[in-house]
Amino acid sequence: MKKPARILPRHPRAEPSYSLVKALGGPREVAKIAGVHEVSVSNWSRPGWLHNGADGRIPHAHHAKLIAALKARGLAFCFDDEGRLALAAAKPSKARKAAKP
Repeated sequence: MKKPARILPRHPRAEPSYSLVKALGGPREVAKIAGVHEVSVSNWSRPGWLHNGADGRIPHAHHAKLIAALKARGLAFCFDDEGRLALAAAKPSKARKAAKP
């Protein structure tokens, strides 16, 4: 009797790098921007307990290039409490604010 294929559980994505990479078009696009291999970019979004996981941290050497790319695309960014580069929370538009009593 044939054994069923082993299905590995998908690991959780580490924030804030996962959202930032996704907003910029994925690991391949971010790798072009940062000048690194796309596997390195994928490792930024891996939890720290996984092999080569960066636990959501983007190396400081790439911040300037990524900030320039975020500004060029009109995306808001910030630094979280731990000093990590992250997407800023979306602010409600003025029309929505005015509509609320």
